[in-house]
Amino acid sequence: MRFCFDWRDCRVTVAILGGEPMLLAGRVSTLLALPATVLVEAEAGAADLTARETAHGAWRLEGALTCWHHRHFDDLLINLIAQVGQSFLQRTDLLLLHSAACSHNGEAVLFAGASRVGKSSLALAAWLVGHEFMADDVLAVDPRTRLTMTFPKALKPRLRERAVPEPLVSLLPDAHRLVGEWSGEYRMLLGRGLPRMVAHERELAFGRLYLVERAPSGPSRVAPLPREAALRDLLAQVITTRPSAPMEAVRLLRDWWAEGKVYRLWLGENDLDRAVELMLP
Repeated sequence: MRFCFDWRDCRVTVAILGGEPMLLAGRVSTLLALPATVLVEAEAGAADLTARETAHGAWRLEGALTCWHHRHFDDLLINLIAQVGQSFLQRTDLLLLHSAACSHNGEAVLFAGASRVGKSSLALAAWLVGHEFMADDVLAVDPRTRLTMTFPKALKPRLRERAVPEPLVSLLPDAHRLVGEWSGEYRMLLGRGLPRMVAHERELAFGRLYLVERAPSGPSRVAPLPREAALRDLLAQVITTRPSAPMEAVRLLRDWWAEGKVYRLWLGENDLDRAVELMLP
């Protein structure tokens, strides 16, 4: 069977061969909060991604240029969801930033930074204390209106083992959570249908942006970010999907800095709660 998933003006098609296709597509739909539409053979065309069941319950996930083998169904699912997001990333005309974000007082508060700096942990900590989640890795911005919006990727913090942490079990219904291996490490995926997840159709005005770096010592703290550092360091967080993206980002970042809305967040070790209070007072 073939299914399509639509986000804004983009579409990704997935072929599911084996297993229970409706169940698998339904899980992707629930976790990404995107409707799954069955395609009839005449309109299906070539699939962007193919999930193919192989021997003994294992699966092969096939993309345009490569494929991945998964022994566990949950590993297939978490990687399929990641590849659906990657496919959308290659299709959109929106400006994409390598940034986490939450909604605060009706505005988007962004916290950008390099991989493994703590963006997903900050996003999870903010969500747990009552803030609305927008993104933990990729955020979309319309460079014309300056409005921010969600991207079809779920909150996916790292885990030390293949299990939902005990304090979170009662907060996360089975249908809206997933634990699997992705890129060589365990991840817990929180579905976008959970409470306090900003809906895909919402567009929020920009509030503030924090460049996140690990503090060399001491607690979390916020510091001014010089203009040159803001443009240099934050431009590095632009996901360049088209030639105009860097210049669009420069114009946005220059305006945001001029409006006094760009800061540096030094993230202290084991100090997520204080960091959330500083960013979302």
